[in-house]
Amino acid sequence: SKLSWAETKTLLSLGAKPDSVMNLGIRLAVTKQALTKTLRKLENDGLLQRIEDKVDKRRKIMSLTPKGREIEHDVTAQMRRLLTRAYKQAGAEAVIGFDQVLWSILG
Repeated sequence: SKLSWAETKTLLSLGAKPDSVMNLGIRLAVTKQALTKTLRKLENDGLLQRIEDKVDKRRKIMSLTPKGREIEHDVTAQMRRLLTRAYKQAGAEAVIGFDQVLWSILG
């Protein structure tokens, strides 16, 4: 099935770093309630799993399953291809300007 934008962002974020629901919500800037719905769907689709936190046994860490990792890898590769094509079409000056804007946002 096709992923929503929220599901895609969640997969990409967990692909970068498995995390607790609370920390993931902070990273994605979404409420726990909104995130829980997304996580439940991804878990039901077999794309992520809950694993026990080695430090705090009460806490669960959300992590991608092999199937989830494969989809995250495919999405990342597709984004890289699209960005490369856009950069080539925009030209060097536009790319430099875009980079400057991004770095100013990121601080």
